[in-house]
Order: sequence, then C-alpha cells, then structure tokens
Amino acid sequence: MHHSAATILFSESQGRIVATVSPENAKKFEKLFGVVSLTKIGTVTKSKTLSLTSGRKKIAGIGLGRALDAYRSIFKTW
Repeated sequence: MHHSAATILFSESQGRIVATVSPENAKKFEKLFGVVSLTKIGTVTKSKTLSLTSGRKKIAGIGLGRALDAYRSIFKTW
C-alpha cells in the first residue's frame, strides 16, 4: 500500500516505528502485526542516509548521523 508524502510525514497517530526487515521475511513480519497498519517507506542500502519514499519517489532524506543526533538530543532536555 502506498500513502501520500503528507500522510507518511505528518499523519496524526500515536507513534511511528521504523523497522528493517529482509525481503524474504517481509510477509512474516507483516503477519505478526495482524490488523495494524504498516507501510513500506524505503529499502535498506549501503548508503548512510535515511530516505523516505512514496512509491518510487523520494520525499525526504537525512544522514543517519544527523538523524541519530536529533533523536538523542530530545533526551538531553529531560
């Protein structure tokens, strides 16, 4: 299932989890979640960049180091 770029980036839900799953285990992984909505937003590559896609179109990207720094910075304020 493909969602619009706006839905992927700004949908109001309780949270998001990004998981990497090998292609041969994708169906098993999806089955574990039952009725929970899952959306494929990218593919793992050797690049050190997190790129979000909608279909085949890249909609956003960030270097992994910068993404990790941003994630960790939230905990420094607590």
